[in-house]
Amino acid sequence: MIDDVTGHMTDDVTGHMTDDVTGHMTDHMIGDVTGHMTGHMIDDVMGHMTGDVTSHMIDDVTGHMTDVLGHMTGHMIDDVTGHMTGDVTSHMIDDVTGHMTDDVTGHMIGDVLSYRSLFT
Repeated sequence: MIDDVTGHMTDDVTGHMTDDVTGHMTDHMIGDVTGHMTGHMIDDVMGHMTGDVTSHMIDDVTGHMTDVLGHMTGHMIDDVTGHMTGDVTSHMIDDVTGHMTDDVTGHMIGDVLSYRSLFT
């Protein structure tokens, strides 16, 4: 059916956006849980979300990104914010400010002293 907002063709069952011509999932689509644009594709056969190059998949239960064997990769979707965390730093985008924050302290990454001086 046609999506009321975007005007693009969506899959009748999953509601995911499909290519208008082929009916197959496009390169970009909306994530199942978060509604954020993922840049990943839904595998036409399995229905799992796969990466364009890496073939990583979103775990159906946890929402975390796993590799083909089901092992947790360095990247994963944060269950609460829906944002992608980093493979080394696990930094996340702050929902309110849009700035990169540290997972533990919640402080903005960068010049910590200058950042904190704004509040002292």
